Amino acid sequence: MKNIIKIISAAWIMCGLMACNACNDSKGILRLSIKTDNAIRTVSPNMNIVNYRITGDGDGDESFDMTTTETSIDINVMSGTWNIEIRGLNEDDIILCEGTGSTEVIANRVSELSITIIPLAGIGSIQANITWNNQTTRPLQVSGKLIDKENEETYLDFDVNQEERTAAASLDIMSGYYLFVVVILIDGNATGGGVESVRILRGVETIVSMNINLMLGGLKIIISTDYQNPLNISILDMPDEITRGTDVTITADTEEGATIDWFINGEKKGSGQSFVFGSSLFPGSYRLDVCAFHGVRGGGTTRLFDVVQSEAILAPTELRAVAVSHDQIDLGWKYADLESIEGFDIYRTQTPCNGYVTIIRLDNDGMEIARWMEEI
Repeated sequence: MKNIIKIISAAWIMCGLMACNACNDSKGILRLSIKTDNAIRTVSPNMNIVNYRITGDGDGDESFDMTTTETSIDINVMSGTWNIEIRGLNEDDIILCEGTGSTEVIANRVSELSITIIPLAGIGSIQANITWNNQTTRPLQVSGKLIDKENEETYLDFDVNQEERTAAASLDIMSGYYLFVVVILIDGNATGGGVESVRILRGVETIVSMNINLMLGGLKIIISTDYQNPLNISILDMPDEITRGTDVTITADTEEGATIDWFINGEKKGSGQSFVFGSSLFPGSYRLDVCAFHGVRGGGTTRLFDVVQSEAILAPTELRAVAVSHDQIDLGWKYADLESIEGFDIYRTQTPCNGYVTIIRLDNDGMEIARWMEEI
């Protein structure tokens, strides 16, 4: 049965091998001192190491196999060469990390051995579960891929159940940090998506779940993220609202030397420490992700924002008048970026800056709905 977790942790433990003069001439005391890294984070299921399985093989048939939760333990062993293996396990007996070492134990002398336990390297797996809230009869596809620190892409093949509004995919892949990128398409067009930083552990299935809310006039995706020892990354100067037609500049705050990518609704839009965007977006709700790699570690963070229509009234531009005949003048202009022009008036005057007379009032189609003509 597969071990199932969401994120992987790493721990480091130190072991000391000692002998004492209190033993007989052919034995020494094996004293194991165990330390764990206080930076290990707990996620669901529990990723904390709760006990250590310690095995040792000596000369001949000498051996021991024990499990302890203590941080210091003494074991009487015969003198000779000892090979030690230590495994860190969580409360579900899942092996999270391991390490090995060897030392020569001499009777009535102290021998020391330090062993570093590291995360398991090898093949693990990912299980991706995607859901969305709104039903649609239009063809819907889910595209997902894993991107490693070398920017190599591995695609997942999703099984989509449109009636149940779910999609699932699984994949065996080498352990390490990855970016998981998902994009939802309707009628072949990208509708939205999101990005998560995930970590794969040998022999363990990493679960990634996304819930996507498809909304008319905009797309807002809510993804629950749960990282294990990722890069810490935050976004500086990010507004909750952006006025349509304007640009904003935001900055990613993370470790120096990290490779940084920016995504809007799952589509990559830029790279680097700073990102300028906004003027090309239509009114609606959006998701912005920033993700980074530094060495083998990855991380990311998310912000939701809205693009709103400006409340300022923008006057039409490029006003012009063309004399068509002795009793007709055609007026023309370009509309500003307005949703409605109803109620705009056109004036004329024969003296600069005063004496204005309304000659036309416009409806929302730009047609005349009232006309006032002065006596000539």
